[in-house]
Amino acid sequence: MREPNRRLRQALMDEGILVPYGDQQLRLARDHEFNSPSQAASIMCASNRNGHRLAPPSRFHQRLKRRANAPSKRQVQTSELSLF
Repeated sequence: MREPNRRLRQALMDEGILVPYGDQQLRLARDHEFNSPSQAASIMCASNRNGHRLAPPSRFHQRLKRRANAPSKRQVQTSELSLF
């Protein structure tokens, strides 16, 4: 791992942002904004990583997102109302 990332990783651990999880893993205790996806991957994996190889969303997740954004059957749009 590059020295700047090594220092940042240690600083995150010292500040309690990066905490032990399980036997040999670490996790973020709270949100932290990294400079790039590669930096985030390198810090979390403790080695140089390319964070730009992110998997595309699965079809299942795309369906869930569409379903969440669609109006429910109980919602009525004001344009659908008519006055008698």
